[in-house]
Amino acid sequence: ERTQARFFIRLIYATTDGSNIFTPEYLKRIKRIEDRLETLPGYRRFCLADGNGRCVRPLSAVNYFFASMDASTGTITPDGRGEHLLPIQAILANLGTSNSYFVDRYFGVSSGQLKSALEGNITRSVLRFGLPLRGFRNTEDHRQAEMFGEFVRDQLRPYLMEASSE
Repeated sequence: ERTQARFFIRLIYATTDGSNIFTPEYLKRIKRIEDRLETLPGYRRFCLADGNGRCVRPLSAVNYFFASMDASTGTITPDGRGEHLLPIQAILANLGTSNSYFVDRYFGVSSGQLKSALEGNITRSVLRFGLPLRGFRNTEDHRQAEMFGEFVRDQLRPYLMEASSE
């Protein structure tokens, strides 16, 4: 159920004044916006589910800045479920070389350019939603797309419009 990604919504976060978005204040705000998605009444009905049926987090830089850490092994998992903000410059340096999707402020600069400027005024996230929904046998039933469209219109879009003015 909901294990096949079928719908994607890209979020672009940008500072209004061109300042650096990779600050504790902005990163905590983005995390709060993405965490609250899960509180929408219909979110769990449509979210992409992992093998345990849990909603997967958005693909987001926040997953790296708020990674979980296994206290016994020290293993860090970039899942966005950590409580504490990790060192921003170290994470940016790593993302600049390994996953520039989130920190590529012009969405097309080279990794060398990214390493020399560990800041930016823009980042992005991708929300993923899965099929088949509960009660459907496969992903081909078009009623599921209609239901998802209603969720976007009635819940997700209003929430994101409100969040965009924070």
